[in-house]
Amino acid sequence: MAAIEDAGAIGIYGWCSDVESTPGGVESLVVHLAHYLSAHGVPVVVHCLGAGNGGWHVQDKEFRVGGHLAEQRPDLYAFWPAHGPGFDGAVAENLAVSQRFGESVALAVGTRDSYVFDIAIAVAGERGIPAVAVYCHSGDERWYRSQFTARGAGIPGLASSEERADFETSGVETVRRVGAACSAVVVPTEYVRGQLSALLSPAEMAKVQVAFHGVDPEVFPARSDPWDGTGPWLHVSRCAVPNATHKNFMWSCEFVRAAAATGPPLSQLARLELCGEGNAAPLLRQFAEQNGLAGRIAVVGKLSQTALAERYRGSAFLLVPSMMEAGCTAIVEAVLSGCAPIVLDCAGSGEVMRRLGLSDWLVLGVPRRFAYLGPDGSPAGHIETVEPDLEAALGVLMRCLRDPAATSRALTAAAAIARAELTIEATARALTAGLRRVGIDFAPGIA
Repeated sequence: MAAIEDAGAIGIYGWCSDVESTPGGVESLVVHLAHYLSAHGVPVVVHCLGAGNGGWHVQDKEFRVGGHLAEQRPDLYAFWPAHGPGFDGAVAENLAVSQRFGESVALAVGTRDSYVFDIAIAVAGERGIPAVAVYCHSGDERWYRSQFTARGAGIPGLASSEERADFETSGVETVRRVGAACSAVVVPTEYVRGQLSALLSPAEMAKVQVAFHGVDPEVFPARSDPWDGTGPWLHVSRCAVPNATHKNFMWSCEFVRAAAATGPPLSQLARLELCGEGNAAPLLRQFAEQNGLAGRIAVVGKLSQTALAERYRGSAFLLVPSMMEAGCTAIVEAVLSGCAPIVLDCAGSGEVMRRLGLSDWLVLGVPRRFAYLGPDGSPAGHIETVEPDLEAALGVLMRCLRDPAATSRALTAAAAIARAELTIEATARALTAGLRRVGIDFAPGIA
């Protein structure tokens, strides 16, 4: 594999496992941006820092440990590191790849975990190139996730007040370290930018740019016929307990139960498909069986983006009760495909819906407490979240169904806005222009 030292490659340091899979918002941004830039002649190297066993591979019929580098398509390369030994070893292996490909920018895409940012910052410091952080995490999610802690690999436990404080502190420290060390910080919405303003100095805030984590419109084409309200309702997110319950997938099931109990026409239409990976599938099926909804709630599981796009085009509504920033991605995917989103007004989702002209389909949130039990079966405490007001969400759905022609027109107008402002092409333009304003020539040739 030839080095491309004079080509000014962009290094993307992502919390991802490869350059094709898109199980979440961060991974989608890495994949779509890498594909878009490489297709436009900008060499890209994706450092797959979310691949836990990426450095393990078979060579000469034996297991070997070491970074693995491969060309995925023209101008697009992927590196799977061994993650060590030690942090210095992790930096050294990524640094060697950066030197080999002559990276001109270290673009780190991640959430509150500092590993991705720390590696990119260290590599950029060694090479004298700009480090740019793409920070995709709102304070709402940090607050929710602080209610849990890790008791071991893959074993979450309920957090004490001290553990919650430690979680919050580490998340804030990551933001401040990124703000101080990086040449620029990119966030997906003005909502997140506003949150950072409470943590960073005015000089650091001057480096913060907004560029939405855009969707590839070619993957999500429009439906062929006008929206008429027929078809299932979708919920698209990871369905895992406990850490992903703030995506509120159980609320979507409760919404279907409430709709089915109202009588015609909703009782004839209420049918939910849950799309996404996670360990909650047995619980979701149990909920459906216990509530007589086995024929109305289906757990589809993880889908490719092509298969998901087909679901959107054949569905009437997308339920977005998530209090996470990443819910914005599914909103745009659905709108491009002609599926009507009903959305919790939380994190950046409200901002995106207003940009799309769909503020009437936003639903205010209400607090929700999930009790947990002690050894004797009595309530011992609770976990807090925020979910859409159920009656208000039913009202939005009914208004859409009463006037399908108006709903179809609203979706068509929103899709036009999304294609102009919220696709990966718009993201690349915003990144390029924003970084040039702070003196970083990010992607020559991208207007």
